[in-house]
Amino acid sequence: MRKTIWLFLLLLVPYVLSAQATFFKSMHNGRLTSISPAANGGLVGGGTYIYNSSVQDIFRGILVKSDAQGSVEWAKYFPSIQRIRSSKAVADGYLITGDTSDLFWPMKYLYFAKLDTLGEVIWAQKFTTERQDYVPGQVFELPDGGYILYGGVVESFFANGVAMCRTDANGNVIWSKVYKSSHPTFHGDYLVQAIQGDTLYATGQVQGNGIFVRINVQSGEMLGVSSFGGIYREGFRSLIPTPDGNFMLGGMTRSTTGSEEERPWIVKVNRVGQIIWSRTYNIPGWNQGCEITGTDDGGAILSTANIEGGASSQSIFAKIDSAGNFLWANNYTSGLASGLESLIATSDNGYVAIDRTGKLLKINGEGRTHNGCCPVPIIYEVTDFNPPYQSLTLSATDWRSAEPVTLQNHTDT
Repeated sequence: MRKTIWLFLLLLVPYVLSAQATFFKSMHNGRLTSISPAANGGLVGGGTYIYNSSVQDIFRGILVKSDAQGSVEWAKYFPSIQRIRSSKAVADGYLITGDTSDLFWPMKYLYFAKLDTLGEVIWAQKFTTERQDYVPGQVFELPDGGYILYGGVVESFFANGVAMCRTDANGNVIWSKVYKSSHPTFHGDYLVQAIQGDTLYATGQVQGNGIFVRINVQSGEMLGVSSFGGIYREGFRSLIPTPDGNFMLGGMTRSTTGSEEERPWIVKVNRVGQIIWSRTYNIPGWNQGCEITGTDDGGAILSTANIEGGASSQSIFAKIDSAGNFLWANNYTSGLASGLESLIATSDNGYVAIDRTGKLLKINGEGRTHNGCCPVPIIYEVTDFNPPYQSLTLSATDWRSAEPVTLQNHTDT
């Protein structure tokens, strides 16, 4: 059955200034969960479309390709997939991961597929899983043409690990590992962010602490893990290499407020995880975490969201310099308190993030939209925060493989 996607204006008219577009858009009856810059300066986004039939809601994974102004060029939906978890543009097409879980039921299968530049399937692999078993849902492209898939995996009601797979250029598994702690209530996730030489750098959260992980790309062997945090919960959601050969980690901490409020937290570390500087960015009374992406001057752009959701979250872009000093911040909430996630830089020196309701916000390099209209400037209080290192050991065990599968898709109107 065919359905129609409407991309419509919410707050701002698409505006082009010096070849740089800004906009704020959403997908009718659906939401985007991932976004990636495309080769032609446009965007590719994946998510879920909800078709409301007379019997029940039907969830379908959908991939949308737009131009730089956010206007749709084509869209594909996948009958076998209920949610596209990640979408990524590569030189000769697109990579997607999707699963058969909707908003209410546990996952059964994970699909990993390569598409051509028009969204047609070149190959697809399927991972079978068990009930309540979460699987890798994000993908990172390797310099040799292969890929890393990664995400959380639940092994019992109280404990989970992190699953990671390396595949060749056709999605065939080379190695597949689950990384676990000996702690009986281990909970964690990693986000793969950078690969330099044979080392994969990831960040995330384990047992309530922020972590910085190094893994051997060739074998999956754990090379090192740095875990730091206070007595309350911390975590990182992004990592960027810095021009001086180090890394910035972006996330949140509760330890500076006695667990009363979350604070955006940025840490600069060297290549073995030793802290160079660590700072929080505070607005009293607001619960926020952040994701970061790098800027040409060695600083970072922050997008903020409430890690635990809820109406107190604000949709904010902010900028810091290479030393973590606050430069500017703008609040784009305008009555919609949702928070921004999945931050990326675009080829026209702008930035795009998805808010927690699936809407897409594009700003220029100065944090403006529509020739300077609408965002409200705000000020963050910057505070040094130097947490102690925590002792943590992670083990790696073999996980599972995948099998080739025929994956159908259909062009949407």
